[in-house]
Amino acid sequence: YGTIAEEEGEFLNGWLIKGQMIHRDGKKEEGKFNKGALHGQGLRTYSDGRIEKGNFKDGKLIDCVS
Repeated sequence: YGTIAEEEGEFLNGWLIKGQMIHRDGKKEEGKFNKGALHGQGLRTYSDGRIEKGNFKDGKLIDCVS
């Protein structure tokens, strides 16, 4: 069910809070999570090679780090 293929890391109450999440479309997210979304320092790599790195809030990149 959903888009998540694999989750690894630290969990709290069934939610991934720190680690990595791999989606069925090949997207990979690493860092801290809140209720299934990148939240805080993180890295998102898309299947086409694009990378987003920085601070995330509720899954959205809010402050890019090069």
